Order: sequence, then structure tokens, then C-alpha cells
Amino acid sequence: MTWEPLKDFSEPQPIVEILEDLTSNLHVPGVQVLQAVFDSWDDLVGSAIASHSTPVWLREGELVVEVDDPVWAAEVRFFSAELMSRINAISTAESVEVVRVRVRPIA
Repeated sequence: MTWEPLKDFSEPQPIVEILEDLTSNLHVPGVQVLQAVFDSWDDLVGSAIASHSTPVWLREGELVVEVDDPVWAAEVRFFSAELMSRINAISTAESVEVVRVRVRPIA
């Protein structure tokens, strides 16, 4: 990635535009997609899966999900194609190309 100077913000800019520029530069999906994944996880996966899983990060097409038990890891993996489809329907680009699932370590 090459360095680029910041835009000239001589006039106030809408926060949405600033956040979109930021997410684009960080190679993460737009604000709308991030909000849908992290704030509306329950709506995306349903309450049963949501109560046992948490999205950890989404960048460069990879969504990482942590689950609390190997059984739920299998469930999320089984559901991953549908999950990618739901997330990508929100975005104008393919925001998620792969879903990685990991089991949370026991504390």
C-alpha cells in the first residue's frame, strides 16, 4: 500500500463520508456493512447462534467469528454460505469472501 496525502477538508464534511474514506483506506467494508455485522449480529444469524457466537473482525474479505463450544463452531460453519450471502446483500461489493470460526479459549 502506498502513502497518499489526506484530502483537503477546508469545508466541514459529513461524518459518513469521513468514515467511508477511513474504512476504504483500512481495507474494511463500509460503515453500513460493519454496523450490520457488529450491531445487528442477532438479526443476521438468529438468536440461537448469536447467543453462542460473536463476530471478532471483518477485514480484507475475512469474517472471524468466535463461538463458545465446538458444536456451535460446526453450526456457524454450516451456516457460513448463507451468512456471507446476507452480509454481501447489504454491500455493493463482496464484503465477505470467507468465514473463519474459532472456539473461544476457556477462561
